[in-house]
Amino acid sequence: MIDQKIYNYFIKNISNVFFSKDLPSIKLEKIQFTFQTILDLAVQKERLHFTTLFAKLSYISQKFSFSPKLHYFANSFRINNRRLSSQADASVLEQNYLLGIAVCLHLLEALAGKNISDDLKEQLPYSFPPKKRRDTKIVSYFDNVRVVVIDNNPQKQELIALQEQNPEEKIRIRYNIPDRNENFKNTIILLDKVFGYPTNVQLLDVEMDTGGVFFPKGFVIEPDYLVDVSAVAASIGIKHNLPLAYMVNKFLPYEVSAPIMLGNIANFFLDELTTNPDQSFPTLFPKVFRQYPLIFSIWEDAMIRTVYQKSQKHFVSIHKVITQDFKNEKIDRKTAVLEPAFFSNIYGIQGRLDLFYESKSEPNKSVIIELKSGKPFRPNKYGLSQSHYTQTLLYDLLIRSISKKNNPTNYILYSALDVDQLKYAPRIKSIQYEAIQARNELVAIEKALVQINDIHLDKTSILEYITPKQFEQYRGFTFTNFQVFHEKYSELSRLEKRYFKAFTSFIARENWLAKVGDSSLTSRSGQAQLWMNSKAEKEADFSILQGLKMKDKEASTEFPVITFQKTETTNPLANFRVGDIVILHPDNKENASVIQARVIKGSIIFMDDKVVRVQLRSYQVNPEDLSNDSLWMLEPDLWERAFQSLYRSLFEWAVTSPERRNLLLTEQPPRKTKIMALPASPNLTDEQAAILTKMLSAKDYFLLWGPPGTGKTSVILKTAVQYLATKTKQTILLLAYTNRAVDEICAAIESDRPDIKALYFRIGNINSTNEHFRRQLLSEKIKSLQTRKEVKAKIQEHRIVVSTISSIINKPEIFEFMQFDTTLIDEASQILEPQLVGILSRVKRFILIGDHRQLPAVVAQKKIFSQKEDDLLAKVGIYDLANSFFERLFMRCRKNQWDWAYGMLSRQGRMHQDVMAFANKYFYDGKLRILPKGLNPRQSAPHYLQTQSSNNLQKRIAQNRLIFLDTPIDESIGSGKKNLHEAQKIVEILQHIKSIYQENNKELTRDSIGIITPYRAQIAQIRETIFQHDPDWLQYLTIDTVERYQGGARDIIIISVCINKPYQLHNLVALSDENIDRKLNVALTRARDQIIMIGNKSILEKDKRYGAFIADYS
Repeated sequence: MIDQKIYNYFIKNISNVFFSKDLPSIKLEKIQFTFQTILDLAVQKERLHFTTLFAKLSYISQKFSFSPKLHYFANSFRINNRRLSSQADASVLEQNYLLGIAVCLHLLEALAGKNISDDLKEQLPYSFPPKKRRDTKIVSYFDNVRVVVIDNNPQKQELIALQEQNPEEKIRIRYNIPDRNENFKNTIILLDKVFGYPTNVQLLDVEMDTGGVFFPKGFVIEPDYLVDVSAVAASIGIKHNLPLAYMVNKFLPYEVSAPIMLGNIANFFLDELTTNPDQSFPTLFPKVFRQYPLIFSIWEDAMIRTVYQKSQKHFVSIHKVITQDFKNEKIDRKTAVLEPAFFSNIYGIQGRLDLFYESKSEPNKSVIIELKSGKPFRPNKYGLSQSHYTQTLLYDLLIRSISKKNNPTNYILYSALDVDQLKYAPRIKSIQYEAIQARNELVAIEKALVQINDIHLDKTSILEYITPKQFEQYRGFTFTNFQVFHEKYSELSRLEKRYFKAFTSFIARENWLAKVGDSSLTSRSGQAQLWMNSKAEKEADFSILQGLKMKDKEASTEFPVITFQKTETTNPLANFRVGDIVILHPDNKENASVIQARVIKGSIIFMDDKVVRVQLRSYQVNPEDLSNDSLWMLEPDLWERAFQSLYRSLFEWAVTSPERRNLLLTEQPPRKTKIMALPASPNLTDEQAAILTKMLSAKDYFLLWGPPGTGKTSVILKTAVQYLATKTKQTILLLAYTNRAVDEICAAIESDRPDIKALYFRIGNINSTNEHFRRQLLSEKIKSLQTRKEVKAKIQEHRIVVSTISSIINKPEIFEFMQFDTTLIDEASQILEPQLVGILSRVKRFILIGDHRQLPAVVAQKKIFSQKEDDLLAKVGIYDLANSFFERLFMRCRKNQWDWAYGMLSRQGRMHQDVMAFANKYFYDGKLRILPKGLNPRQSAPHYLQTQSSNNLQKRIAQNRLIFLDTPIDESIGSGKKNLHEAQKIVEILQHIKSIYQENNKELTRDSIGIITPYRAQIAQIRETIFQHDPDWLQYLTIDTVERYQGGARDIIIISVCINKPYQLHNLVALSDENIDRKLNVALTRARDQIIMIGNKSILEKDKRYGAFIADYS
């Protein structure tokens, strides 16, 4: 409130302005200052932060119950002042300053609680002018409307858009409306400058007039791009938002500081005490150590003591809230849900709450509790930090987006406070809309990063916006982060900046597609498929496990696990496997969706044809949710940390020494070395021995090209590790892209030397590790240790670390314990450049093993986006950002004749020489050879099998190692992803093979026959057709896609090409820069003894490689 003295001061001030002889522009300036001063005084005792004058005015209007007329004209005056310049027409300026006087007088009345005297009303312009009315009245209201904006009319301040359900009719959307949506002015600017048209937009709280014009209160740009609530909250500043800080944080290394660790510990206490409040601090804290043994082991004693002491305080606070405050607020901890996740494609956000409670006795009563381990920073009137408050209000939006009935009560639990830890966070819609505006700014950052590759790399991009002028207004960590990024980026050369920008944009586009997908026929829909695709579409895409019924639950243990029984509606061919991260949600509606309920996140730890076991990421779920009667569905989740690690890897390359950067860019050649003498090994061929010697002699790096069956892992990698482990004191890092490949590395190095188990440990998840190697996991080796000293000693006993790329990136503490002398990376040709350059910036010497003519890294973006035509990047061999680092380095070494740094294994021991012939001619330049005479007689056996049958096909199968069979197209399926004719032909082939094997006394095993086909729909068709004829066959067969077959082999490979339409050739063929069809190469090199290809000749022969195969083997 304004007291009498201040009231009199303002009345006198306003009178002086009115009766002065100043120009209208001066009078307007003075009244504007008075207007803002009155508003500032109205909130001077409020502990709230307002980022805009509009937000401040909205709050004051709500608190002091302004009349609609006063609120309207106060906003009109504010808007007019922003638009008018001092050079505007004098009559317009005068009209506005007179309006300002009337607004200020009415403000004083409302804030002082005192009416203006009649005398003053006669002397001063007290009355408001007539209120401008809309030409038409409001006739409809919508909670939200999804549109595609196709144009902007800035003169009319209208967006032009289309609605999906009525695409032929353009609609007009009014923006910059005072007191309605002007706070989204920045969103409209971003729509114009960053996103362009067309762009998907969600309109919020929409009124429509009789003319069909929409008047929304809010705009959500690209609502299917879900931004994490915590990221939005982190970008909320005291005075203004910090979207660029969000971008910078993508690149900077993540370090677990004491405050971050205390946050983790507080969350752990909340989970544990909600589940069981009878636990004591002495029993709980050792569990914290077991969760973070490496981090605690590298910390100094003083930091450990500090964290331990502060943790006790958090424990006491959280225990008190759960045992006392929960009862006072009628929260039943037993039915509270820990860490439930929510998605909203209305507000474009996602988040995982710390705790959510829904009352069973009081309908529509729910509670959100957000835990914060720090104290409130510059608290508002509710005692809350603004960013924490914003985060909680966004969670409120998520809950309300599920159902209109949801009206949650929101709290923030500050566990560092001594008293009053549970603080109420009331819903204020204007703050929620400010948060949506901040969310739009973050999506614009993502879009701007994507667009870097759409312009010339020498032009200014968003990365160049990080300048001292930009961040001089910031303080603390934000300032330091900006400074670090700017300094390191500025030090890069012109080429290095282009490299950094190109791969930054490449990563951003991959992330964007992983979120929103691509609507093309051949692309996956990304995370958005969870709500955009129907159940039927997901079934057709094999991306859902529905109809799962609860069988067993261990949901209150340290590692909660749920076992689901598959039912008749569960698709046995759904594209899931052990280790996949997934989300669970109720399967209780025809089109049940993740946006209609809270979801539970977890990982598949076991799966067969009857059950699927999922380990949850949270400690407790509502037991009633997991009743035996309820059905659940399982869908793929998105692991965004994978993209975060790519940005950080790229920045790690940027901050390493110039010499190292030059080496990895290939501006500098690897050092020449003298070939060392190695002990002779009877287990190696002459070629393998020569390659191994050359490889281990390398100083900087070596690239080993190993075609299929050449022993690159089972022989070369194994022998190299044995030599380094026994003949040197080097520390060794062994990496691969997939867990299956890491299993193979473990098997290889243990095969001849079981004692090597004492020298190596593995980094990874126990559920993604083959059971034979789980004892080698570091987590298993140290799980019983009680002290930091014991952990350090155990790690120091080992010299070899084995891991996937992603696991080692997520355990950077390992590099605090060990400096690696030699790093060997298998499957290197499947690893993208940004995934590797960070790790390779840390190690001394690296050896990459791969085959760039087999399957490449999985990339979502089309070649038109990943290919770069840049003169500087071309000089270092970068033409396509989707190519592996291995491939670029190999090509550069070969071009520059750095022959001391690379080699090729040409002797393969898998394929018969006749089976090898086609791949050798078309994919390996004739360089492949079988093993030396006598080592594998099967490879050169002159004859195949005998048959007495008169059936022509059976005779062909018995007498020929490579066969092509022409089949008709199948037009019964619109997608073209099934071909019944091919499936029936496979059944016929299997019957002939069975007869031939019986005649030749050969036994069929699971290693005998494999079937490769490009589509999961065709896998289902083949399985069903075989089952109808002879179900027993299925126990002998592996039917899968070529991607799943890489690394595997069978005696006979049957390839069902499943081509029904000419356009399918584009997806069937995967050409490299060398014009090698890598998919066909993989398919053909899986067979040891025979290849039978089935497909439509007239379509396939349009491709020269398939045409050649058809010509040779029809």
